[in-house]
Amino acid sequence: MTVLLKAEEHRLSTTLGQRIRARRQRAKWTLLDLATKTGLSVPYLSDLERDQGTNPTLETLRSIAAALNCEPADLLAGIQGQPGNDVPLALSLQRFVNSSEFDDHLRRLGERLDRPTDDSLRTQVINFLASAPRRSSGELTKSDWKRILDFYAVIAER
Repeated sequence: MTVLLKAEEHRLSTTLGQRIRARRQRAKWTLLDLATKTGLSVPYLSDLERDQGTNPTLETLRSIAAALNCEPADLLAGIQGQPGNDVPLALSLQRFVNSSEFDDHLRRLGERLDRPTDDSLRTQVINFLASAPRRSSGELTKSDWKRILDFYAVIAER
């Protein structure tokens, strides 16, 4: 989705599969990683993420939620938990946050803020990037994401 919606409206428009995929990708896990942690099969998880007619049991949801460090309600409703964790990332943002350049920027940001470069900072920055207002309705380039990240650094230092 290239048009930004208010976070709450966007959360309500996402599906269970989209929320699972978003959380898995933010953890930098493959489907195989999630399958290993949950004991579920890769094809089943793939179908679930693509909303292909799967109807998971409560136990399955508990297993996925535990692996993704959230509550089953976070996956079902997408309202609890850390803001933005259920918002799917744009493809260009996915590429950027999985790059070594992003890791370098994150490390420098942690040094500037005198904060450890841990999952908390990473999640906070990714959530900012995912929800930052922008004029473009198309995919952003790596340099666009870097500029937005530089803007985040200025705000965070205040």
